[in-house]
Amino acid sequence: MRVVELAKKHGEFADLYYRKPNGRPTREALNCACAFAHLVGLAGDIDVDDICPRILKQTRSVMIESGLARTTINARVNRIRRVFRWAVEEELVDAGVLARLQAVRPLLAGRSAAIEAAGMHDVSEEVVVLTCTALSDCVAAMVGVQMLTGMRSGELCIMRPADLDRSEEVWIYRPFSHKSEHLGKKRLVALGPRAQEILTPWLKHEGDPFLFPTAAEHRWLFENSLGNRWTPNTYRQAVRRGCEIMLQISEYWTPLQLRHTAATKLAKLIGPDAARACLGHANLNTTGIYIERDEQAAVDAMGLLG
Repeated sequence: MRVVELAKKHGEFADLYYRKPNGRPTREALNCACAFAHLVGLAGDIDVDDICPRILKQTRSVMIESGLARTTINARVNRIRRVFRWAVEEELVDAGVLARLQAVRPLLAGRSAAIEAAGMHDVSEEVVVLTCTALSDCVAAMVGVQMLTGMRSGELCIMRPADLDRSEEVWIYRPFSHKSEHLGKKRLVALGPRAQEILTPWLKHEGDPFLFPTAAEHRWLFENSLGNRWTPNTYRQAVRRGCEIMLQISEYWTPLQLRHTAATKLAKLIGPDAARACLGHANLNTTGIYIERDEQAAVDAMGLLG
């Protein structure tokens, strides 16, 4: 079997495998295809059993020359190996091929020609407030909630009143879909008094599914007639337009930086473990006995901060 044929077979598998429990596809199938395309471009007609560390390192060199960052290159090489791991499991490739590819070590900082990605940095509250003056009330509310809680944009965009537990002093938001649901993990976002104050005006239509509407006139407050809602991409674009309007802002910021800023603030005020709980970061080996502790840490943190 040639490498290009393996790419096709894995693509067919990935399109069906990388899906959320509700059947919606994730981006991982595309990520694997993009990574493996580098190998196909260099050695597409080579037999898969002839792939060796030398070819993998040559493929990596092509990535370096294309200007990809070191961390991105390491991630793509790992995905190439993951394709071969699947192929070994399906008895399409000899296990020795995967063993040889595992010998290729990742690129280390400062020890290769690969560029380093710009690190994520916080965005000041003053800059965020200034940007919000150019945003719609809806997007400004989304920014405010994300700044306080550090939740992911995807979690923010799918907020529904039905997913909010307002029975206690600190509200609990449980997204109906989230990043780690395929691992069987739970996710909650604790909403303190400041976040509650921002959210309250958007809760006046309890029966509507999505909390933040896309229609500027709010005719369908939480969902328009087509079922459209904010997505992480359209939300990010709206923030960017706000940055463009406010000429005083010389550097664009993104919703991801709000999450990073919240993490930094939480870690300083309450400690890294509480920050991890609030943001939904957890060791994949953590067992169910830690879930309750994480939830309480998030509730305590947002009771003080959010």
